[in-house]
Amino acid sequence: MNVYLKITELEPTLLNNWVRLGDCASSNGDLVLALDAFKQALSIRSGHYLCLDKAITLSYALHDLYSCLHFCAMGFHKDKRFAKSIIFRDNLFKNHPWTKCIVESNPQLYSILLSPETHGVPYDDLIKDEALKEARDLLKVSRKNHLEKQKLSKLTEEEVLTCPDKLNKPTFTELCQLLLTLLPIVKKSGVSLHLSISSSTV
Repeated sequence: MNVYLKITELEPTLLNNWVRLGDCASSNGDLVLALDAFKQALSIRSGHYLCLDKAITLSYALHDLYSCLHFCAMGFHKDKRFAKSIIFRDNLFKNHPWTKCIVESNPQLYSILLSPETHGVPYDDLIKDEALKEARDLLKVSRKNHLEKQKLSKLTEEEVLTCPDKLNKPTFTELCQLLLTLLPIVKKSGVSLHLSISSSTV
């Protein structure tokens, strides 16, 4: 993924690289980066079918519902029978009624999302179930990765500091000197200090 990020710096108008970055980030559970990548791709080619498809799903998974409506509208602009736009628009209107109020108060969105041409278009329920399941699965992967990062962060914070020198039957003075040696390291790392003396260190 770092390769794609580097290429975006060198060639920011390279459409296919933004698509690859979006797919890679999505697979790794970084939904925010994935959505940003597909947005960049759409800024280069607004009617890109794959990017619209991905952007609708990702924005829904991230609960960025206004953006989801916006991408649905872009999908209808490309094709009045665009299944992804129909499925997620109808789902938003049903489960989040306030989204329909927003559309009704926005003339531009109203003319597209509530156009008679985009209603009553038949689609297979299986397609609907798969589309919504894809969004839920993406969110699960994102949450799993977030929890794993939290665990790694916690392990780093609780990193064990080993005694720099093996002490042989240390005196009280030697223990104090050891603490004075470790103290700057602890302060620099910003972690909490838990002391434990075992037979292997004395």
